[in-house]
Amino acid sequence: MIKLTALLTSRPELSHAQFVDRYENHHAPLIVDLIPHFQKYRRNFLLQSLNAPHIAAHPIPDVPFHAITEMWYPDTAAIEAQTRAIAGSAGQIIAEDERRIFDRSRLCMFASEERVTEPERLKARPSACVGQPRFKLSGLLRKSEHLSDTQFRHYYEARHVELALQLMRRAGEPIFAAYSRSYVQSDQIMPIGDPPGLVVDFDVITDIGFWTREDLDAFLALAGDPTVSRILAEDEARLFDRDNVRSFLIDERETDPADIGGAQAAYPTEKR
Repeated sequence: MIKLTALLTSRPELSHAQFVDRYENHHAPLIVDLIPHFQKYRRNFLLQSLNAPHIAAHPIPDVPFHAITEMWYPDTAAIEAQTRAIAGSAGQIIAEDERRIFDRSRLCMFASEERVTEPERLKARPSACVGQPRFKLSGLLRKSEHLSDTQFRHYYEARHVELALQLMRRAGEPIFAAYSRSYVQSDQIMPIGDPPGLVVDFDVITDIGFWTREDLDAFLALAGDPTVSRILAEDEARLFDRDNVRSFLIDERETDPADIGGAQAAYPTEKR
């Protein structure tokens, strides 16, 4: 599976509610209709910032975009088919619609290497919960300047993920419903702004899901606990540029895969 991520900025005259409404009720269906070459399609709308005490003692810098869109493809042939479609009339229609919703000078896309923690290591779905986890927290994290990309990813996966899973527990049970890291492939960053004006200033997007508000609150309480905070801060100092950590609550929207699957059958995918 290949993952592409886009950073999208709302037009300044749109409110958050208008931006979400136009994206979800017009632009996203248009994308599915015109270029249905992906298998998963998710929009993450940034909500309030969180300044966890163990992460930083100063205000979080503003983020110059308002949505993180993720698309997963079965192979490179699907991406190539989409590229061909965008080069034709479909691309013109999409670009015209983008001008109504996005600040097209502040758009960017990049390939990601996604690592997902196994569900059996996380909190099981409570009987009262259906669908995706109800609450989602995303972090934009920049690696320490002393680490190479390989060193950063290895330490994060082998050490920091294990530490987080060990510390972030309530009554001895996991509190994460979902946990993934999407590492930016720095050699595959594609400014798509018109003109380009958005810089990718982080190395990974970390996503954490929670089934209940109580689990999210427990996470925030643990992050502020002096003992847990000290342990995490010491490990993060080895891994991150801690002055540039930004965390947000996310309003996650995902297209039903069945809707994509029906449309995807209409285009030929070359076999590799």
